[in-house]
Formats: sequence, structure tokens, C-alpha cells
Amino acid sequence: MTWGTRADLQEYVLDLWSPVEARLSRGRARAELGRSGATFSPTAAELEGFARPLWGLVHLAAGGGQVDWRPMHDGLISSAPSNRPPPRSSTTG
Repeated sequence: MTWGTRADLQEYVLDLWSPVEARLSRGRARAELGRSGATFSPTAAELEGFARPLWGLVHLAAGGGQVDWRPMHDGLISSAPSNRPPPRSSTTG
């Protein structure tokens, strides 16, 4: 199989991401992509649907491709507990 040029690969990744982005939850932290043969809870499957595209999107960005990170950013923000205390500094003093 021949993949073509870098631009072709970048386009393929975005073509794969587009239908997932369209299925993101209101908070954008999950993607309900339907049911498959794997046995996961709906929550786990939706989290997997959100996280799996990162494998392609990160490499796309690292290779110079343009990625709109807003959906992923919004999903990470909306999934973080709002009542969690801020992280402690790793420095002492």
C-alpha cells in the first residue's frame, strides 16, 4: 500500500478525525461511536472514542500539520472535576 505524500497522510488523519469530532458529547469529553464487539461500559467506550484520535492528531501536529485543538482542550477541561484543589507545586520552599 502506498500512502503518498506527507500532505496526503495529513489529510487522511483529518478525514478520520472529522466524523469523531461530529460525535463528541456536549462537554466534548466523550465520543459515542456506536457499539462494537468489544465489551466495555458505555463510559469507557466513549472515553476511548475521545482519546483514540490523539494518536493521529499528535503525530499530525508534530509533522507540521495544522490541528484545531479546541475540541480536545474543551473535552479535557469539561472532564476535570471542578471541586478538585489545585495541584501542589513540585518545588519546596
